[in-house]
Amino acid sequence: MTASTHILGGGSPYAISSFKSSPLYAYICIPNHFLFPDLAKVLYSITDIIIGDLIWKIVDSQNFNKSNIYAYVTFWLYNPVIIMNCTKG
Repeated sequence: MTASTHILGGGSPYAISSFKSSPLYAYICIPNHFLFPDLAKVLYSITDIIIGDLIWKIVDSQNFNKSNIYAYVTFWLYNPVIIMNCTKG
């Protein structure tokens, strides 16, 4: 049973002993029950791509070398922690 299932039943996401995330994460996953099971994964992935674009724009506005910009954006998009967070939804 997932943390969002507990919330839908009126409970706490922390009723699951293995739930270590923010309760906000469980609330974001509630639409998974109504629309389709991987909706949160899609939303988190889109958000990560938008953040990568923002990193590009911010670093580019500082007149950095293009190879540095690629490195920063690649570090964000291919960071294993980021990938794991966006695909656990």
